[in-house]
Amino acid sequence: MLIYTRAEGLVISTTDSHLPRRIGEGLKHAYHGELDLHYDQDEDFVRVTWTR
Repeated sequence: MLIYTRAEGLVISTTDSHLPRRIGEGLKHAYHGELDLHYDQDEDFVRVTWTR
C-alpha cells in the first residue's frame, strides 16, 4: 500500500498479514542476511526486519 524511505531504511506497509513475511523471505533468499519476524498476539500485525 505504501513504500517510503527513512534514514534507517526502506519502509513498506501492506494490508495483508502474510505479504510482509513473503517479502522478507524473498529478500533473505535473494540477498541473504538476517530476517526477524514479530507478530502481535492476534497475528493481525507483523513487523518484518531484514538486515544485511
